[in-house]
Amino acid sequence: MIINPEIVVFAALALNTTTYLILNQVLLRLVILVNSTLYIIYYAMVADTPPWTALVFSALTVLANLIGLTALAFRDSERRVSAEHSDLRTV
Repeated sequence: MIINPEIVVFAALALNTTTYLILNQVLLRLVILVNSTLYIIYYAMVADTPPWTALVFSALTVLANLIGLTALAFRDSERRVSAEHSDLRTV
């Protein structure tokens, strides 16, 4: 194998631990996206037959975080509306 599966799972575990220290919600969600992706890669590397339950829940974690990031982006985009166009916020 090109990448040792132990390195992949170690990186995923290290990121998982790091998430407890992150206060910024956007950064937290991005780290969790990378973390979940590393777990999916790890599961694909080590199993002869894929652990479908783990893969599905990791994929759902990715999807939930993408939805959360999208919601955050829309919430924060309201702040970018200038004062002269503030009437657009009520639409």
